[in-house]
Amino acid sequence: MPRNSYTAAQRSKMARLWANGASQAEIAYQVGRSLQSVASFMADSRDYFPPRRHRAIDVEHLIRLRSEGLDPAAIAEAMGFKVCTVRRAIHQHCPPELALPAAARPWTGAEVKRASALWLQGMRLDGIAAELGRTSSSVAEKAKEHRGMFPRRVGGRNRPIDIQTAYVLRQSGWTHVKIAEHIGATKNGVQKALQNYRLKIVEEVVA
Repeated sequence: MPRNSYTAAQRSKMARLWANGASQAEIAYQVGRSLQSVASFMADSRDYFPPRRHRAIDVEHLIRLRSEGLDPAAIAEAMGFKVCTVRRAIHQHCPPELALPAAARPWTGAEVKRASALWLQGMRLDGIAAELGRTSSSVAEKAKEHRGMFPRRVGGRNRPIDIQTAYVLRQSGWTHVKIAEHIGATKNGVQKALQNYRLKIVEEVVA
């Protein structure tokens, strides 16, 4: 995605969100772009989006927020971590009475809207589950319950892969699993598409 396809205001907002710990899916939602577009732009604009360094989660703060009744999504927003990171920390560090299983935690209207937005951006159910701190089965059940907000995708797993985006992400160090999650494809599909794409590049060079 060319840099000039994003305005200066959008780039500034995206960089600020990234610096504050937002995920690529969250940034895409905030600027009204597809997840693939944002991921490709960020991979090509490391001056705006430098790699993040690992930082330890504040366990005392985590337990305090959890004791106040906040769910993993709200805690993640308050502490600047991904929901999946917060959820792992809850199970590792919080007492049993605070480690509420995902299946037992009621869905909020905001979570359903967020899941729908991620689905419409092309994210797979397992990716949505990781973003919201839910299980894939829980997300699948909610998608069936609100089918109007989670329309069936044309082509399903067999739809064409955005090979240029996949190639850029792979060159940036992304794993096949992560690429597949973000572009809504299978790991094997991504591997095969990239292999064919590399062979095509070699043939063009030789020719």
